[in-house]
Amino acid sequence: MCEGVLGVIYQHDRERLVDAFRLVTKESTALWRNQVGRSFSPAQFYILDRLANVGPQKVADLAAALQITPGAITARSDKLIKEGYAVRSRSTEDRRIVYLTITSEGEAKLKAISKQWDELIENFFDGFTEEEITEQIRHYERIRENIKRKAEE
Repeated sequence: MCEGVLGVIYQHDRERLVDAFRLVTKESTALWRNQVGRSFSPAQFYILDRLANVGPQKVADLAAALQITPGAITARSDKLIKEGYAVRSRSTEDRRIVYLTITSEGEAKLKAISKQWDELIENFFDGFTEEEITEQIRHYERIRENIKRKAEE
């Protein structure tokens, strides 16, 4: 018998929980790819969104804000730069510091994808009441805290 939360729900809902999580992850990824395309990842969207809303960022700051590794930021940034959606620039005060900045092409791409993202979110939560959405947010926040706590162990 499992310990912890899965032990508590093991008898009747474990399979439903695991299947629901797996399917939501799989199907939301498929919807993103159908709506936006395979060549533009959610991580690239989040990077552009952060650059547009906060301004030029160092890779380390982006990584911390988006909670992904600096290497992952660099790989996705390289793709954004290649497509003309972002540029790298050096600090005028300290040439060792490199910033990533969104371009006008990146702003246009972000605007287009933001509309598609909003449509996806609308579809995901269609039929939910305000109370259900608030409860869902609390659930996501608790899951996220559990993940963060486990990562720190």
